[in-house]
Amino acid sequence: MGNFPHRYSLRWLCYYTKALTQASDMAKTITKRTPEAVVSIAVLCLADNQRSGSITIAELRKQLPTYIRLGDEDLLPSPSRKKEDRWEQVLRNVISHRTSKSSIFKRGYATYGGSAVKITQAGRDYLKAIGV
Repeated sequence: MGNFPHRYSLRWLCYYTKALTQASDMAKTITKRTPEAVVSIAVLCLADNQRSGSITIAELRKQLPTYIRLGDEDLLPSPSRKKEDRWEQVLRNVISHRTSKSSIFKRGYATYGGSAVKITQAGRDYLKAIGV
């Protein structure tokens, strides 16, 4: 993983990775793919790990596979975007479904500025409330 997040210890990072993996694994027993909800939490965590609280979509695409254990179906080519895997499509859905009432953006947990996601204080409070 290289550089560890500036605000979190190795112990926290291991706990966080385990919690996301468990949530993702439970969801995959039903769908065989990592759901948007799990990717949304990972997006918040990865944004929070940045000193600025903001992370670009390009950086999310690089870092997300190191934080969530992706399943075989996540790694299949996207049916609509041949140069992307399905997990990348899920990440794009998190961004494009910003107006959905259950999105991290509509709930006020993050903002989107065209190329980056920035976590809000409400997003940090949410992560703390769910134990991440």
